[in-house]
Amino acid sequence: MVDTNPHKTGLRRHLSLRRVVRGFYCVSILMSALLLITVFQLYIGIYEVQGVNRHKHRNWLRSVLADNFASVQHHYTIKAAKNNKEPNAQLLQATSANFSSFRIINKKHRYQLCDNLEILIEARDSLNQIKTRGGDFIFAWLEDEERAASVAADVITDHQNGNYTARFTLPWSGASKVSVLLIHASETISTLKRVRELYPARFTYKGVYRHGTKEVITPCHFSTDMYLLPNETGHTNNFCDYTDSKTKFPWFCLKPKDFSCDDLHLHGADLERANRHFKLLKSENERRIYKRKPGYIKSFTSAQIYVDSSNPEDISRCTSLGSMSCSVTTPPKLPNMAAGFYYRNLWYSATCKNHNKLRKPRIRSCLSNRNMYFLGDSTLRQWMIYLTDNILNNTIKKSTGNKYIGPHFGVDKKHNITLLYRFHGLPVRVPMLVNMTDLQYIPNIIDNMRGGPNVVVVLSLWAHFTSSTIDFYRHRWQAIKLSLLKFVTRYPRTKIFVKSANTREPKFDLSNWYAWELDQVMRQELSSLNFVTIIDTWDMTIGHHTGYNVHPANGVVSQEISMWLSFLC
Repeated sequence: MVDTNPHKTGLRRHLSLRRVVRGFYCVSILMSALLLITVFQLYIGIYEVQGVNRHKHRNWLRSVLADNFASVQHHYTIKAAKNNKEPNAQLLQATSANFSSFRIINKKHRYQLCDNLEILIEARDSLNQIKTRGGDFIFAWLEDEERAASVAADVITDHQNGNYTARFTLPWSGASKVSVLLIHASETISTLKRVRELYPARFTYKGVYRHGTKEVITPCHFSTDMYLLPNETGHTNNFCDYTDSKTKFPWFCLKPKDFSCDDLHLHGADLERANRHFKLLKSENERRIYKRKPGYIKSFTSAQIYVDSSNPEDISRCTSLGSMSCSVTTPPKLPNMAAGFYYRNLWYSATCKNHNKLRKPRIRSCLSNRNMYFLGDSTLRQWMIYLTDNILNNTIKKSTGNKYIGPHFGVDKKHNITLLYRFHGLPVRVPMLVNMTDLQYIPNIIDNMRGGPNVVVVLSLWAHFTSSTIDFYRHRWQAIKLSLLKFVTRYPRTKIFVKSANTREPKFDLSNWYAWELDQVMRQELSSLNFVTIIDTWDMTIGHHTGYNVHPANGVVSQEISMWLSFLC
């Protein structure tokens, strides 16, 4: 029935008009705040270029704009909370990139080459309240987009009170801009820690058993405490044990009925089961916190600085080691200093005078008569593919297994160069099924290898271990370390390298924080081996303009390989 009461109709129109007016009012406040910020940035930028000291004006404007902008954001955050878009205080108290800010400490009008630059980062939550504890995971770098230059912060210090300081060394002349990225709020880190500690077998794998024409798929993991579906829980005492007899690396699969444990043929990641399991591991609030993507932290003042020099193309490695040749004793990076920097897309190491413009004929000559073994994950497979596709163009390539796992072989008969890529063994996170016979553990491969002065071994394993425990990963490197010690005793002149982890696209169980933690474990375990050279690719990928990807862009890979070749050529 239609209500024709003129009084009620007029009231509805009045209320609708009030809502429209209120909406225009809120939008006008927000637009005014944004306009004031733009004008303020222009104002500060002009004064800084002119070198005029206007601290009183600057501080007054900063405080006014900060208060107004924060009040507008505060209004909309509270409104969202009331509408249950942010359900409770835990979400509102998580560190927010939108409200956090940074500023350059004791900013100078002009800097000199190799000066230090410090910034103060102030973390705030979604209610615009200052955080009173640390634990956020933050990336910071200096960049000049026009010259394809970037350098990661030397060190980021967590003061455990919501404040962080980041220090940079200034390696090139001219203009630069500071960028700060909140990767994970401390609340997200707490979730990542909790899930890793309480659910060591949280990711899910599957094994394919075959006998005659029959086939069945069962769950597998390095622990029998794996995630089982309701119809599988009755079999919890019946597992096939595939623990390696030499390394003692564990692996188990739920034994299928009417099959022998010898009938296991294929392995793969079970993504459907993993997604179902992950939903059980995180509360609704934890899922919402984690869904917040990495966000740039802004500065209310100009984040640009200028390095003065008579030559606009001046660069410096800013360390005494930067003038020395790369050798087996060269550290991956110096304490509290970035591993190097990019300038015009070329990498300049801070620890040695690396090659970054090697021509193909010289590389082929350098690698002639060498046997090269690449043992590890797909970030190392990238190296072999890049070499065979872009440098060793006469290579005959062959693969006897899965295109992702290998093994992959390459032979350049003209220069007598052989290349072999093998995966690091279980665990394997790829969803494509892999033959179990193609999976060998690195210690066992090394124990059966022949070395010598013309043999090069490169290792890298981290990307498939982010969903495992720290102890599981540490045990893997400890076993590899023992094999390497025996190997160099037999073949002391063999050259051995380890490629570090690199940054990657953000996903829950593939978090950059997990990768960073694993990378620290690897460096700790290998620190006593003076015959192993670590190629630091973490700092090479923090500030690069191509962004974060588990498989970096070719421009990054080429510089990783150039850094590696600096120790061989």
